[in-house]
Amino acid sequence: MIDVEVPQGVGSPWHVHRDEDEWFFVHEGECEVYIGDAHLTLTAGGFAFGPKGVPHTFFGGPNGGKMLVWAEGGRFEGLLREIAEPAPEHVVPPPPDSPPDMELLLPIAEKGAYGILGPPGSTARALSQSTGPAQPFRNGERAT
Repeated sequence: MIDVEVPQGVGSPWHVHRDEDEWFFVHEGECEVYIGDAHLTLTAGGFAFGPKGVPHTFFGGPNGGKMLVWAEGGRFEGLLREIAEPAPEHVVPPPPDSPPDMELLLPIAEKGAYGILGPPGSTARALSQSTGPAQPFRNGERAT
């Protein structure tokens, strides 16, 4: 389980866990959570469940939020340990100024049984309206 501080508009990529369920519990502020076609606005005390095999994403609401996120099975922890950078101090760093290096991230995610389907803040509905059915995400662009 991790305690995530989610700044306004910042969040996870649209992704799917093939082997793990995931839970989200907002304990401060507001977060937008998309699970499949469902859109949930969670405020403090709000809970959502993302079953394995169902794509999902989350991002911070108008003033950001804090939530507990956990997945069963242990692969999620391994993924985070491999991609994370140690914090230089005990404060939330500023949002990144560029997208993640997908060439680096995709093989790590695949090894952990995760499929990255789109950039942070994207959803199945938005992706299908712009480019057709969801496909793997690579190099900041949808794969063709």
